[in-house]
Amino acid sequence: MRDAELICVNCPKGCRVAVHLEGGKIIEIEGYSCKEGLSYAEQEITRPMRILTSTVRIDGAVNRVLPGLLPRARFRWIFGERRWVRLKDLE
Repeated sequence: MRDAELICVNCPKGCRVAVHLEGGKIIEIEGYSCKEGLSYAEQEITRPMRILTSTVRIDGAVNRVLPGLLPRARFRWIFGERRWVRLKDLE
């Protein structure tokens, strides 16, 4: 059994959330004080996300760039290759 300790960032309370894992699966989550804290802990353990302060160009769109919420596992790709990525406006 493995334990992970997180500090929830969804509100100013900053609850200390304990996540108990067994075989890579969440067994129990303790210490959160709201539903958002529970959701945050589940997501942070299963698929951590971060706000990336970068943009992707969109060809032909009114708003020419798009910020993104990306999986942490994709950061290396985004920082290395993103300058070549372009999206097309589908409207």
